[in-house]
Amino acid sequence: MYPTCLIVVVVNVYYVVDT
Repeated sequence: MYPTCLIVVVVNVYYVVDT
């Protein structure tokens, strides 16, 4: 179980890296 905050941070980082 991972906190939602961590998921949001990971998604944001992935999005920034992808662009």
